[in-house]
Amino acid sequence: EDNAQARTNYQQSLDIEPSPIVHAMLGFAHLIDLMHGWSDSQMESFDKANKCAESASEMSEDVDILHMVLAWINLFKGMHDKAILEGKRAVQLNPNGAEAHVHLAAILVFAGNPDEAIRLINKAFRLNPTPTSYYYNMLGLAYRSAQQYVDAITACEKMVHMNPNSLPPYITLASCHSLLNQMDKARQDVTEILRIDPQYSIGQFALTMPFKNKEELELYLEALRKAGLPE
Repeated sequence: EDNAQARTNYQQSLDIEPSPIVHAMLGFAHLIDLMHGWSDSQMESFDKANKCAESASEMSEDVDILHMVLAWINLFKGMHDKAILEGKRAVQLNPNGAEAHVHLAAILVFAGNPDEAIRLINKAFRLNPTPTSYYYNMLGLAYRSAQQYVDAITACEKMVHMNPNSLPPYITLASCHSLLNQMDKARQDVTEILRIDPQYSIGQFALTMPFKNKEELELYLEALRKAGLPE
């Protein structure tokens, strides 16, 4: 509901006065719909995000959030190297921007460089002493990819404490507990996942996790199956 309201607000703002920043923010809102499965069509959300990025680019290329959006668009296209370049461009445009660092870190996780991602997220914490829960989610993903499962659990538990009705940390917790063979905890995590989204499934996870290394994706899919997440 919050993201739907944000989309409405951004569109109303654009109707009054077009802005590259707002175009990019609207594009990001569509990407959030895609990543969380909140839209009727993930392809439609992707296309809308792409059109927003094109509109922003026509007005200005020097907007950091535009390049964050382009990074995610390229990531979902499977163009990981180009996604990294776009993420780096966002950081270059806003070197003190914590969000740019976190999003570049996310791209690096999916591209297979979790150690650099961890470094960037820790820098983001220094740049923003009052981070959103999203930072802990991305730190959890990075630690999981680095096979530091205990640290991933610690990060995701912090996110749960901040936002107990957010789906992503429970997904990471379920996979990490399963990989550590802590099955009682993993099954409880799945219970929380299905409490928040009764329709969530293995298939939904696979669609929204654009890992370059498909073996890593399969590792997490199998861990979630073992924890009891439905197909």
